[in-house]
Amino acid sequence: MIVEERSYRDRFELTSGEFFRRLRAGLDASTSQPAPQAFTDAYQDAARAADHVIAIILSSALSARSPTPKPPPAASIRRA
Repeated sequence: MIVEERSYRDRFELTSGEFFRRLRAGLDASTSQPAPQAFTDAYQDAARAADHVIAIILSSALSARSPTPKPPPAASIRRA
C-alpha cells in the first residue's frame, strides 16, 4: 500500500483499518503490486508452518501484476 508516497507492506507495516482511516482522513492512498521477493518470502513462511503449500496464482491476463509471479523451485524453499 502507498500512503502519501510512502510504501507499506500490507498487514505487516500498515493494517487495513489504518489504511482506511488514512484514506477517510483525505490522505493520498493507493495500492500496488508486491515486490517479487515478497512472493518468495511468503512461500518460505508457509513452508515453515506446514507440510505442503498450495498457491493459487492468476494468469497475467487477469492480473494487474505483470508478469505473473511463479512459485520458486521447491529446492529453494527451506524450512527453518
